[in-house]
Amino acid sequence: MEILKKNVLTLTFLISLIINLYSQQINTTKKFGFKDSLQTEMILDFKFISNLIVIPISINGSDSLNFILDTGLRFPIITLLPDDKSITFEYVKETIISGLGEEEDSKAWITYGNQLEIKDMVGQFISVYVLDRDRFNLSSQMGIEINGLIGFDIFENFIVEIDYVKQKIKFYSPSTFEYKKKYNKWITFPIELYNSKPYMVLPVTFFNDSTSDVKLLIDNGSSDALWLFTGTDENINYPENGTEFYLGQGLNGNIYGKQNKIKSLQIGRYTLEDVTTSYPDSSSVRFSLMNDVEDRNGSIGSEVFRRFNVLIDYSNLKISLKPNSNFSDKFYFNLSGIDIITPLPGFPLYQVSQVRKESPAYYAGVKVGDQFESINGIDIVNYSYNDVIVKFRSNEGQKIKLKLNRDGKTVTAKFRLTEM
Repeated sequence: MEILKKNVLTLTFLISLIINLYSQQINTTKKFGFKDSLQTEMILDFKFISNLIVIPISINGSDSLNFILDTGLRFPIITLLPDDKSITFEYVKETIISGLGEEEDSKAWITYGNQLEIKDMVGQFISVYVLDRDRFNLSSQMGIEINGLIGFDIFENFIVEIDYVKQKIKFYSPSTFEYKKKYNKWITFPIELYNSKPYMVLPVTFFNDSTSDVKLLIDNGSSDALWLFTGTDENINYPENGTEFYLGQGLNGNIYGKQNKIKSLQIGRYTLEDVTTSYPDSSSVRFSLMNDVEDRNGSIGSEVFRRFNVLIDYSNLKISLKPNSNFSDKFYFNLSGIDIITPLPGFPLYQVSQVRKESPAYYAGVKVGDQFESINGIDIVNYSYNDVIVKFRSNEGQKIKLKLNRDGKTVTAKFRLTEM
């Protein structure tokens, strides 16, 4: 038996033939279901931060941990072991995993035979990966402690309905679920599962009026709208204008690229216009594509899905969508040019982590490391991390006045939110 803690990753591994045989048995018997065999559905409240769904999970009887629900993930990953809680793991083995980013594959430990609990649901004999370090730095980027990500193990065992407006998820037992009248007006698409990941095909129209049917990973673990991979279709070209900048953090390091918009994304009878699109450079995606479906063109993320109620049904290989009150929201990139982190998740301390060149904040003199004191005269203690993110991504043309602490001195920066 091994007990892993955040600062204790010098593990002694007891790996034997017996463990290997046991792990093979575990992989064939793992199962998520309701604790009560008569229960057929469950409603779970979630937190929606930076376009990502955060749900509470207990592992092997631990206290509640914060996990991102991610359709683009094949297996549960612990990214950060909590300081004040221990998690007991049995049958631990070192391994290598790969994903987006510029670096080589990542070192991790795979732990077998875990029990995961989510309210009235329990998963038995679940394999969980523990990263060698906090590669995503999610807690400082989301304002609360984030311990990991989970995806396929849930979606393969339930039909999942997501209400982004009410911030609720309904989990249905596939064996008893019926498509009632309320779903008749929803639009439904077939999905393909490859290596436990879901894909769908949608038509994309570019500003030169060319159109391509693109195969997209359904990735609600991405906060963006679209990612398109250059070279995978004759109409997907790396943007000529603009500078390369940091797009995000992948499993294998930083992801760089450019951002632009497409003219429209067609989702059944609904058209989304001027959709924000990221184009990661080839070095950031090469390791991921090696293990991906052959004809993938990119990803569709939560900036699209949050405009719909979403029903994901792996058992029947389909996804259904219905527009919600967010549907008419315009698509914006970060209109300020500021990326922020919080060094103390859960505490209203926010710092500038990046300033994009030629952005409104850049020309206003905002510097990396500046600490927020107030926004538009309102003390920063009145803002959650998500409030600040939303503030910088909406209402183009709005005036922003920041008071910032820089090396112990207060400085002021003024600008308007502007499309870049």
